[in-house]
Parts: sequence; structure tokens; C-alpha cells
Amino acid sequence: MLDVNVIRKAGMEFDVGLSLGEDTKFINEYLLNSTSVGILEETLYYLTVREGSANMVSQRDPVLMAQNKTRLIEARKQIERLAQKKGVNIREYWQGTMVLSGVQLALRLSTNKALRNDENRQIYFEYISQADVRKAVSEFVPAFGVKAVPFLLMKYGYAGLLYNLCRLIPAKLAGRIV
Repeated sequence: MLDVNVIRKAGMEFDVGLSLGEDTKFINEYLLNSTSVGILEETLYYLTVREGSANMVSQRDPVLMAQNKTRLIEARKQIERLAQKKGVNIREYWQGTMVLSGVQLALRLSTNKALRNDENRQIYFEYISQADVRKAVSEFVPAFGVKAVPFLLMKYGYAGLLYNLCRLIPAKLAGRIV
């Protein structure tokens, strides 16, 4: 349960500019403004996946997914600035999600039939070329194994190869992988 006094004192509001991740941004901002946190053994929060939800719509539309992921980077930077004011460094916690988003977008855009391949490829490269994503890729250290291969391709300048390899994966399978 959230303390409404913390929310009011900090002037917190849900970011209506985000269609995905607005709850994550809100909770992180709340935690940064709280002086204590309690833990309950009972589960009080359940995620309900609805067919027409923003999350499901984004999953089906890789172009919208890329736009949402870019907006989320900006929201994370706002939370990061708030954390820095409080003497907390949270950057490392976001890096993995930005890296995984690059892999996810390679899979989803490379198999997107709604646009031409060159358009999908451009959207993919716009995302992974952002300074924050490039920095996350350069600093992130994954657990090594076969699952690290897509990340390593991005890290060492082979994002185009990753995209082209993903084109070999059938679209139905690409949607289930990430």
C-alpha cells in the first residue's frame, strides 16, 4: 500500500505520456521519496493481461514498441536524476532492460510485415543508436553463454548482423521468444 502523504508531498503523478512503464516509473519515484518500506508475505498485486491493453497492443506492433521503449528511456532518466539528487546511483538497474530491448526489437522489427525491411531496419537502428542505449550496451556485462550472443553482436558492432540473423526466424516464433 502506498502512503498518500508521500505522493502529495513529492507532487507525484502518473506520467500520462507513457503508455507502457508508467507504473514502474511511479513506483520507483515513490520508493525514492519514501523513508521506509514494509514487506508483506501476502500477494496484493496481480497483473491482468487484457487483449486490448497497451502492453498487448505494443507487443503486436513493433513500431509502437520501439516508440514506447524510447519514451521509457526518457522516463528512466527522470527517475535517475531524482535518485542522483538523493545520492543513489540506479543506472546499472536500467542497463539490462535497454540491452534486452535492443535484442527484442531486432527480433520483432526484422519479422514485421507491416513495413518494408529498410523501414524496419531504420527504426531498429534509431533505437540502438541512442546515446543511452549505446552506453548501456558498452557498460553492461551479461552472464556468458549462448544467450549472450545477441548482446555480444550488438556490443562489438554487429547489430546489423543480429538484425539479419533475426530475419531468418519465422515471425510467429519471433513473437514468442521475447
